[in-house]
Amino acid sequence: MASCVPPEAALTSAVVWLYSEAAEPKVKLVQWLGHRRFGLNLNVSDLRNLVETIPGVYLEPSTPNRQFLILLEDPPPNSHFSDGSGICMLPKAMDEVSRLLGEGGWPLSTRAEHQAFEIASWLRSSPQLCDLSFGQMLDFVQNARQRNLLGTSRDRLVQYQHSDEMRRMCNIKELRPTGVRPGEFYVSSWPVLRGCLTYLL
Repeated sequence: MASCVPPEAALTSAVVWLYSEAAEPKVKLVQWLGHRRFGLNLNVSDLRNLVETIPGVYLEPSTPNRQFLILLEDPPPNSHFSDGSGICMLPKAMDEVSRLLGEGGWPLSTRAEHQAFEIASWLRSSPQLCDLSFGQMLDFVQNARQRNLLGTSRDRLVQYQHSDEMRRMCNIKELRPTGVRPGEFYVSSWPVLRGCLTYLL
C-alpha cells in the first residue's frame, strides 16, 4: 500500500496514535503500524535513522538496541501506557477474548514477529471490545499466552491446540521425544535404555 504521507509524518502519526491508545510505542509495534497505515517498509535500522531526523521524538534507550522505544518529547497530558494490571477487572471482556481466540480466524501478519499486533487489532473489531484501548488488547493477547489460549508455531502466534507447546505436552504425556519422525527409533523407557547399553557393551 503506497502512501503520499512523508515517512517522517507517518512515523510521528503512528507514535501519537499509540500514545492515544495506551500502547507503549516499541519499535516493532511502530514498524507494524507504519506499514499497516501508511505502507512504510522500514527495518529497525531504518526506523532508528529516521527517528533521529524528526524533531519532537526520541529513542529510549538512545544507545543501539533492537528493543528501543520511540517516544514523544512532549507527550499528551495524562498519557499512560497499559501495563496489563487492569484486565483482570474486565471479566466479560476476558470471556469474549477467550471465545474469539477459541474460534480463530484472525488475519496473518506479513511478518511472524508482528502477529500479536494483528491479533490485537482483530480482537478489537468485536463490538464487545471496541471501546477498550489497543494497549489493553495487547495485554489480553499476552494474557492469552499465559492462559494457554495462544502458543507459537514457526515463531508465529497460533491457537494453542496448533502450537509447538501443545505438541511438546502431548509428547511428554506419551513419553515420546519431540521431533521424532514416523518410524524413527528412540529410547522410550529405562528397560530399552538398559538393553541398548547391554548391546553396546
